[in-house]
Amino acid sequence: MSAAEPTPEQKFALEYARHLVEHGMPVFLAPPALTQEGKWDPTGGTDGLGYHLPQSKWQQTVADSRVLDDWEPGVAICAVTGQGVDVIDVDPRNDGDEGFARMRAEGLMPNSYGRQRTPSGGTHDFVSALGVRKLTNFRPGVDLQAGDSDGHGRGFVFLAPTVRKSKVSEEVVAYEWDMPPDLDALDLIGADPTSAALADAVRAYRTPVATREQAEIDLSSPPSADEVRKAAAVLAKAEKQMFDAEEGSRNDTLIRLLPKLYQFVLGECLDEAEVEERMRSAAAKAGIGDEYENTSESAWVYANRDGADRPYIETAADDFRDEDGAVTEATAGPIKRFQRMNLAELLDPDRPPREYVVEPMIAAGSSVSLVAPAGARKSLVLLAIALAVARGDEDFAGMAIPRGRRVLYVDMENTEDDLRERLLSFGVTPGDQLDRFILLSLPSMDPLDSAKGGREFTEAVDSFGLEPGDMVVLDSYQRITEAGENDSDTARGYYRHTGMALKARGLTVVRTDNTGKDASRGARGSSGKRDDVDIEYLMESRGDFIDIKTGKARQRGVSAMTLRVRVEDERTTFHSDQSAAPHSRTRACVRVLDEMAVPNEAGERKAAAALKDSEVEFPRTVIRDAVKLRQNRAVEVRRAFTTSAEEDTAPTKDGAVRRGEGSKG
Repeated sequence: MSAAEPTPEQKFALEYARHLVEHGMPVFLAPPALTQEGKWDPTGGTDGLGYHLPQSKWQQTVADSRVLDDWEPGVAICAVTGQGVDVIDVDPRNDGDEGFARMRAEGLMPNSYGRQRTPSGGTHDFVSALGVRKLTNFRPGVDLQAGDSDGHGRGFVFLAPTVRKSKVSEEVVAYEWDMPPDLDALDLIGADPTSAALADAVRAYRTPVATREQAEIDLSSPPSADEVRKAAAVLAKAEKQMFDAEEGSRNDTLIRLLPKLYQFVLGECLDEAEVEERMRSAAAKAGIGDEYENTSESAWVYANRDGADRPYIETAADDFRDEDGAVTEATAGPIKRFQRMNLAELLDPDRPPREYVVEPMIAAGSSVSLVAPAGARKSLVLLAIALAVARGDEDFAGMAIPRGRRVLYVDMENTEDDLRERLLSFGVTPGDQLDRFILLSLPSMDPLDSAKGGREFTEAVDSFGLEPGDMVVLDSYQRITEAGENDSDTARGYYRHTGMALKARGLTVVRTDNTGKDASRGARGSSGKRDDVDIEYLMESRGDFIDIKTGKARQRGVSAMTLRVRVEDERTTFHSDQSAAPHSRTRACVRVLDEMAVPNEAGERKAAAALKDSEVEFPRTVIRDAVKLRQNRAVEVRRAFTTSAEEDTAPTKDGAVRRGEGSKG
C-alpha cells in the first residue's frame, strides 16, 4: 500500500483517535502486511489480520498523541484498553446481538462514550474502565476488551480509519464512528458508576468454586511439578477411557470425566485448550463428537459455582488475543509450542523445493557465517548482497535471486558517512525503491548473547515486519556479543537468546566473523561459534579477486566461487570469475609443482620454497590445497600400483604364477 494524502474522512478519524489518546487511551501503529509485489495483503501479517502486530510489550504502551504523527494511509491504529477506557466488543456473527440484548436486560450495559462500527458489522462501545482483565465470550458474541489496575489482561481494538477485509462481504472496509467519542464528560465525573455492575458481574463470572483443593491439590503454593505431572496423567487416562468407552455409556463417561479435568484447569495444573483439544478428539473418535459441546457446558456448570455461563479461564494463550479471538502461535498452549511434525507432508514428493535468497549461496531460513581476516572486504560483499536482495535484483554476481525480500541490516562497525560512501559506490540514489532495506547504524542495544539483548532484538525484528525467509544481517559477530571470542558460553548464549528465536521465525541470518591466525580453520575463537551455522564461507582477498571457499556446510549444493571486484567511475560491481576460481588456481599450482619435479610427497614448506624460484605467485592457502591434492594423488598412485602388481602375480589354478601381459620377468 503506497502512502497517499489522507481523505477528509480519515482526517476526522485521526482527530477522534487523538481525542482518545488525550484522555488516556494508548495507541500504537501496526504496519501493513505486503505481498512480494509490495501490495497490501489483507489476509497476511499476524494471524491473518492484514498487519504486523508486535509480539510483546504492547500492553505497556503509554498514551502519547505524537504516535499518530507517523500515521499514513495503509497503517493500522490500535488502541490499548485497561487505561481509563475499555471496549465492549460485539460480534453479530457469533450471536452478539442476542448477547448484547441480554446484557441490557440484566442491567450490565454501562454508559457508552463512543461507538465504532467494525468492517464485519460488529460494534465497539467505549466505556469507563472496568478495572478487570479482558474476557472473551462474556455473553454470546460479546467480548470485553479491558485490563486490570496492575496492567495485566489488557486487550486492544483497531481504530478508524484502519481498513480490514470484512468477514461478511469479503470486501475491504474501514472502521467507522457511528457515535464519535466524547470523553470530556467522563473526565469531569471520573470513573463512571454505571460500569460497576458490569465489573462485579465479571468478577463473579470468574470466581470458581472448583479449586485445587477440590482437585486434591495443595493450595498453599502454585502448582508443583508433581501436581502438574499428576494432572497430566489424569488427562491421559481420561482420554483413553473416553476412547475405549462402550456404546451406550459414552455420554455418561464424558460427563463423569470432564468436571474432574476442569477442576484441574481451574487449579492451574492443566491448560484448558489442551484439555478441549484432546477430549474433543477422543469424543469424536468414540462417535459422540456432535454432543461434546453440550456435555462440556454441563461439566462447567458442575465445576463452577453459578454455572449460568461457562467461565473463560485465562491461560498463557491470553497474552495476545485480538478482538476476533485470534491467538498468536508464540503464546499458544503446549500442543502448539511442541508441535509434532507431519512426516507425510515432510516426505511428500510434491513438497516445494528449498527456497533460496541467493542461489546456491544462501538458502532461505539458513544461518550463514562469512569469515575472513580484517580488510578482506567481507562487509562490502555482504552489503552488496543485502542491497541486491532488498531491491529484488535478478542476480548477484551471476547467482540467481528468486525474489526480493525484506532485509534488516545491523551495522555495528561503520558510521553513517562510511555507509553513505558505500551505498553511493553501489549506485544507490535517493529515488531508489528501498522500502525493504532496513539499515541500522551502530544501534544502542544489549549484547545478543544476553537474555535482555536477545529479547529486545527479536521484538525489533517483529516490529519491522520480517517474515519467514527474510534476511537479518549482523556485521559483525564480535560487536553484537559481550563475552570473549574464546568463551564457548558466548556462542551458546547467542544461540539460546537470539539465534534460536530467529531460526524459529524462519529468518535467514547472515553474519560476519574474523579469522584467527590460520584462516583455513574458520572463525577466530571458540569452535562453538560454528555450531549454530548451517554454512560457513571462508573469504580471502587477493587484488581484484575475492576467493570464497566453503568451511562447515550442512546443506548440499554449496561450492567455492571467486568474485571479481570492478570499480569504474566510482561504481563498485561484483562479477563471477570462474577462470580465477580457487579450484582453478589450485590446479595451476599443482601443474607448476609437477613441472618443477617437486615430489608428490613434499610438504607445504618444501613446496612453498620451490615455488619461490617460479615466475608465478600463489597464496599460501592455494599452496596448501595443492600440496594436499598432490599428496592424495601420490597415495592413489601407490594404491593403484600395489593392486596392479598383485593382479600381475596372481596364481593360476595349477599353482603357477601368471605374469601380466606387460611383464618383462
